[in-house]
Amino acid sequence: MLRDYQIEPVTICHQLLLKHRICYLNAEMRTGKTTMALHLANMLNCQKVLFVTPKKVVLDRTVEKDYEREGFNFGLTVINPDGLHKIKGPFDLVVADESHIYGAFPLMALRTKRLKQLVGNAYLILLSGTAHPESMSQLFHQFWLSDFSPFPEKNFYKWAYEYVNIVEKHLGQVKAKDYFHAKEEKILDDCGHLFVKVTKQEAGFIVPEPIDEIIEVPVDNRIHRLVQNLIKDRVYTLKNGDNIVCDTPASLQGKIHQIYSGTVKGEFKTHILDKSKAEYIKQYFPNEKLVIFYKYIAEGDVLKEVFAGNWTDRSTEFNSGIKRLFICQIQSGSVGINLSSADHIIYYNIDYSYVQYEQSRARIQSLERTKEAKAIWLFAENGIEKKIYAAVQKKKDYSVYYFKKHFLRAG
Repeated sequence: MLRDYQIEPVTICHQLLLKHRICYLNAEMRTGKTTMALHLANMLNCQKVLFVTPKKVVLDRTVEKDYEREGFNFGLTVINPDGLHKIKGPFDLVVADESHIYGAFPLMALRTKRLKQLVGNAYLILLSGTAHPESMSQLFHQFWLSDFSPFPEKNFYKWAYEYVNIVEKHLGQVKAKDYFHAKEEKILDDCGHLFVKVTKQEAGFIVPEPIDEIIEVPVDNRIHRLVQNLIKDRVYTLKNGDNIVCDTPASLQGKIHQIYSGTVKGEFKTHILDKSKAEYIKQYFPNEKLVIFYKYIAEGDVLKEVFAGNWTDRSTEFNSGIKRLFICQIQSGSVGINLSSADHIIYYNIDYSYVQYEQSRARIQSLERTKEAKAIWLFAENGIEKKIYAAVQKKKDYSVYYFKKHFLRAG
């Protein structure tokens, strides 16, 4: 059953689909995009529906549970983007959840090409709270999925000629075209009518978003010495004979990023250097129910070792109280799942994607939540993470401008 705040946007989406066969449900995280999309499938009298959603959502059967709860009887196929090659159509309706992942430019991702083959002239519902995280150029390939795209151009380059202020950049001796600076007003003139916005405020969320808190954790002095040696020599040989090689400024920054959270990938294997951050969590958060997101796989290994037996990566186990710790790589755990029973969320390490953090923070929010939560960032004392955090916050400006304001036109 739809909530009161969902009725109007679903009605508008239904009208758009009947008229244009495509709509963009630009609903903020935790406002019930899945339920609204399933109701639209029912309203359209669809027989076969394809719902493409992140892997974590598929594993937790989130979409199927909503489908079963509402008592729909249309045929439903739920798949993650990596499994699209296994699916055969045709479908009456395709729902592309977290659809911004199909917006890469100028070249499209393989999953985008595969999904287009399944969409064709079917109804298409694009679902995302962050429709174009960094540039409106990310909209082209999302709409390109449908035969009824509002943009007539057949490829991104032809589209960009009309809709992007193309800038030529010099990368060393190589010239490259930058397609980031989209002509936003022109783009919205042609596709803005397909967007339907739903905000948390409209949904009635009463608890504010998690408040950021930075905690600097003392790490073993060997970590700082290792970093200084790498900065000086660009190479370091570990006691077991493996080498850490930084042959470019980018690789040096990447290795330092890994090291300050206690792991590093050598020439032959990944090494665990320090467990200070995991031990800090164990000591100072002994009773809280926590969501812990990490970046590098080896960091997950550290966490799972330190918290042996008392963690899960399944949201159902976490929310039911079977386990008090949800530990997951942020790339797979930041979308589509409900972790609202958590007391706080902890970031074991930091990446450069602001949108990823916006989405992951939303996992612990819900209409029913009454207790404020913190988004805790664990940084190594005197490490590199503060600089990365500052860079991520700069990306925030674009997202906040477009996703917190009612500028998208509906109807």
